[in-house]
Amino acid sequence: MKNFNNKGLGNKLINTKSISNLNNHTNANIKILHNQGNIDTLANTGTIDTFNNEGNIKNTFTNQGIIANTITNKGTLNIDNTKGKIQKGIINDGGILIIDNHDEITNTKVKNIFGKTANGVHIENKNNGKVNIKGWYFNDEESKSKEERLNNSILVGGDNIKDIKIDKIIVNVKDDKKVYDSNTFFADKDGNIIGDQVNNGENFIDKIANINDIYKLYKIDSGIGGCFSSGCYSATLQTNELSGKTLAKSIIYSSRLRYINISNILRDINGKTFKTDFTQVDEMDKSKKGEPYGNDADLLSELDDIFVKHTSLDDSHLGFLMPYYNYSSVNLGEGLGRLKGNTSGIIGGVQKNLANDNGIFGFYVGYEQANKEQNIQRLEFDDKTYYGGLTYYNVFARSGINEYFISASTRFDYTNTDITKTYTNRITKINSDAKIYGYGADVKIGMNYFNTLNIAMFSPEIGLSYQGMSSKNFTLRHLGDLNEHYNATQVNFFRCNTSFKYQTP
Repeated sequence: MKNFNNKGLGNKLINTKSISNLNNHTNANIKILHNQGNIDTLANTGTIDTFNNEGNIKNTFTNQGIIANTITNKGTLNIDNTKGKIQKGIINDGGILIIDNHDEITNTKVKNIFGKTANGVHIENKNNGKVNIKGWYFNDEESKSKEERLNNSILVGGDNIKDIKIDKIIVNVKDDKKVYDSNTFFADKDGNIIGDQVNNGENFIDKIANINDIYKLYKIDSGIGGCFSSGCYSATLQTNELSGKTLAKSIIYSSRLRYINISNILRDINGKTFKTDFTQVDEMDKSKKGEPYGNDADLLSELDDIFVKHTSLDDSHLGFLMPYYNYSSVNLGEGLGRLKGNTSGIIGGVQKNLANDNGIFGFYVGYEQANKEQNIQRLEFDDKTYYGGLTYYNVFARSGINEYFISASTRFDYTNTDITKTYTNRITKINSDAKIYGYGADVKIGMNYFNTLNIAMFSPEIGLSYQGMSSKNFTLRHLGDLNEHYNATQVNFFRCNTSFKYQTP
């Protein structure tokens, strides 16, 4: 049989030959599944009341549904129960059994269930059976009392406990100042510690890892810290896995990059964008009709026709809308590696030419999104920024055909950063967020020098800018209910700027 899909009620299914794919769908029910042959792929999202395997399940049996009664295995079975329910345990009767019972958790909310057999244990291994625990999660570092072990430990039994091997155990360490006993992860039906009897009697501390990478586990000699067994271990904080320093540098770097991008855009926009009406300039009247030669105002008016975007004296408003994009890669230093990012945004605004040569006043608003990643700590940052500000430009003095101007701008922004961290011991990701406020202003003075011989305009300018950033208290949440808390911070930058612009028709 190539495929068998059960979407309803199946009383009894006995396989003595081969099935390529057997799928018991959601809300479907198989009363008895008895495999004596070969099944390539087996999946359950519904309910299987009784499952007996005497044959071979070639690929992993993915259980995301319910196995109501005890599983009996005399063949080969590799079962993934990370999202399923095995309500009455497993008896491995001379077979080969591989179990992955990592639970899919978020903030320690367990979603899977692994129940007990009639003999009061999760796994019975007998008649030279082989069991490999591919993964199992414990929300505590150890189980000290019998009651705790009966509720939290892996309860095992049968005549071949030593052949229950360990591939990986995940724990949730909350304190690095204590010593714990890993042997308590295994107990018999009465809650007695038997961790030193599984895994062929060999210590399995090197198979234990912490759920969130914040703590690194290591072996401790017996007799230290109140632990008197071969399975003593403790934890040390790995500061290189803390994300706050990387986040702080990312915030500063992104804000500075945004400041540069917007400044470059405003440098072109917040300039002389309207033609001067020299009839409103008291100290520079244009030549009158009949005069043999033009004066400086006439020449500047002609130069405005060449270099100014809006030459009509009737134009008093200018609107603009501009998208932008950039890719960046910066070395964060201190062993944090590189922060790579893709930034895209859009900025728009309006400028008004004030009467009586009083300058150009405007405002702008914008939105920016930046996706950044840092591979060493497996961090991803998703920044969403809303910003806006005011602009002002005015030619305050003229000397011949040279103009002296002042330009100013203010800036306010709000950024919400979503932080995603991936852990080495699990595929699971967990999200946090931080809120950052930015503000700043800059003032520049400069000169428009016109070269009438080459028909060019040279505009040097110098200015002072201020940029401030502040973040509220925020918490980075990790798997296992571990949090990094950071207090509110404020950062201020002052900078002297010089720039030069050369323009030809």
